[in-house]
Amino acid sequence: MRISKLLAFTAIALCIWLSSAKTMLATQIEVFNVTGYPAANPEIQGPFTVYGSNGLAGPYANGGLGAYGSPSTIKITANGFLFDATSIGVGGANSSIPAETETFIGDVYGGGTVSQTFNFPGNSQNFVTANLVGFNNLVDLRANIGFVTLQDLTYTESAAPEPGTFFSLGIALAAAALIYRRKRSRNASVV
Repeated sequence: MRISKLLAFTAIALCIWLSSAKTMLATQIEVFNVTGYPAANPEIQGPFTVYGSNGLAGPYANGGLGAYGSPSTIKITANGFLFDATSIGVGGANSSIPAETETFIGDVYGGGTVSQTFNFPGNSQNFVTANLVGFNNLVDLRANIGFVTLQDLTYTESAAPEPGTFFSLGIALAAAALIYRRKRSRNASVV
């Protein structure tokens, strides 16, 4: 009887630990360098796949990645994980690009989107950081851009539990329920 309680509590504690371990891993900030691509479309590099609606162009003189034509959409999709985007660099394709507004749209896991606009000051190839607020649990990030280039997406892996974690928790709860039910039926038959 004591062993069955111990096993049930151990299984539950293990599931909780697995969930919290995923959360602890998610605190590491990483930078995905969207520069240096050949103009292949789509381009798979490391943790992300990048796609340009009019084809990818670059790297430009400033090292950034852009797209052919304006307006264009560059889509950065995570390969098998969810992520929280915190910032991305935006720079002019050349120094004569005027000021323009870029729109960033995040596709959230489970449905829905989050969006934010960014005003690029123009007349510079230097990168300006676009801070992204509320871009959490994303499947991908889309940038509706004009004649600008992108560089250095700063992100963390989301702390959203994977389906296997929920499966493990379900098995642990089912085992605890089964143990409780057997204990209860034994006690009822003894009386």
